[in-house]
Amino acid sequence: MQKTLLILLVACSLMVSCTKNKIKRDDFFTCTKLQNLDSSTVGNKIIGAWLLTKQKCYWANETNLLIYNTKVTFNTDRTYFIKTNNIITVHGNWNLVPINVNNWSLNLTTQNEYLYGCILFCNNQLMFYNSYIDGCDNLFYKSN
Repeated sequence: MQKTLLILLVACSLMVSCTKNKIKRDDFFTCTKLQNLDSSTVGNKIIGAWLLTKQKCYWANETNLLIYNTKVTFNTDRTYFIKTNNIITVHGNWNLVPINVNNWSLNLTTQNEYLYGCILFCNNQLMFYNSYIDGCDNLFYKSN
């Protein structure tokens, strides 16, 4: 009886931990839609430093929890840079471009795999949703 209970407890904890690590795109779409963001608001919200924490690619069955330190900083002068392990790896200029009504993406002078897709905001998180065109969804947390 105790062995069965222990197995059930371990199985339940694994299910909870797996669910916690998933990127819930529908939640981000709902959250972003409720904010009714125009280009000016999106431009203001994206300013600052963001730490990359998770990546989910359409071809993978699991979410990658990123263990290296990658941070993107968007500046008010429309420049940005990406640091990995405190070394600038990419820099350039950014502008917002419309995808459709109230959905935006970035036009970058220097392309980067982490910053493709529809921009979604929820609380202190930023997602670049790109799996709809066979890419990866990248989740960032505001770090400043």
